[in-house]
Amino acid sequence: MATLLPFSVPRSSRAFPSVLPALVALSLVLLSWRSTLSAQAPSRGDRVTVRSGTALRGTPGGAVIGVSSRDISGTVEMTQTTFVRVTVEGHVAVADVRLTADRTRGEVSKARGTSLLQSPSTSSPSVAELRLGTYVFPTRAGASFPRGRDQAFFEARRSLWVDISRVTTRSSASAVAQRQTARAAEPPASNQPAVADSVVEAPVALPPLPAGPTLETRAPSTLRTSPGGDVLATVPGGVPITTLAREGGWVRVRLEGWIPDSATEAAGTRSAGTLSAADLRADPEGTRGRLVRWSVETLAFQTADELRRGLEPGERYLLARGPGDERAVLYLAVPDSLVSQAQALRPLTEISITARVRNGRSLPSGVPILELLDIARR
Repeated sequence: MATLLPFSVPRSSRAFPSVLPALVALSLVLLSWRSTLSAQAPSRGDRVTVRSGTALRGTPGGAVIGVSSRDISGTVEMTQTTFVRVTVEGHVAVADVRLTADRTRGEVSKARGTSLLQSPSTSSPSVAELRLGTYVFPTRAGASFPRGRDQAFFEARRSLWVDISRVTTRSSASAVAQRQTARAAEPPASNQPAVADSVVEAPVALPPLPAGPTLETRAPSTLRTSPGGDVLATVPGGVPITTLAREGGWVRVRLEGWIPDSATEAAGTRSAGTLSAADLRADPEGTRGRLVRWSVETLAFQTADELRRGLEPGERYLLARGPGDERAVLYLAVPDSLVSQAQALRPLTEISITARVRNGRSLPSGVPILELLDIARR
């Protein structure tokens, strides 16, 4: 059935020639738009190429943690809304990342970020530019980054989310086989052109996510952790929200706003237990990774050497005493984000800390090592 256009053609025969090109152009645009929407989105297992200059995200629609420096080939591991997840691999400079104590994860610590390189050489082409704070992992799941004093590069990987409008899809062999089977079962049609069974590359032409909010709340509504889950907050009517997904009469949304910095604390602080330093030394394995919220007294801001086992050489830490009246010696590893704040503390300053236990009884002296998450003067 023909589509009626929402405007009329002028009766004057002199005006018709000027209108005809516009009608033809509009028809072409509509046909192109229809073709765009019918394009096949990539699915799990498809081979895709992420185009150079693509924003790389840690979560679907989340903050940008890097940018691809060249075309990257990979396999779709997961899809969500208009994003696909792929894993990229390369090499990063050892000096540009800070490793966890067990060396299973590295965090880009260079202020201007670092390059994920094709090979372990400073002259190697860059695969992607990773921003400060981005995590990278060993190429084999569950492995640790190797040790070695003369090592300049780590081989690393990272799973990333990219908008499907920025990828070119290459159908997997299994998908090709499924299409062959389906076509074999169909009756022959003489007016249909033959389709090659070889792997074909075609751009995924689905529209990108809208640049701004797509909905707003109709009336005051409760924001919940999941459909029917616990209430997080009440959102007033008329608040702009971005739609991420729909399921069973519920909409997953993202909204933005500001709260005072004084109203925030390190994640997990509210569930931090009442462990003592003696508890950490008595059960170093059982308390690893636990959160504590202590009052301690600073002694000195120092840089770790090879004798401080459990701290990486060159890692900054606070030598402290506590918690409270316990007065045990503590090593508090300081992340880059808290270095300036920790350096400004004078000896014997009383502070409140939130920290995660790295090692409840480090060798050789048995001093507990904690990773600082937050510092506040008392």
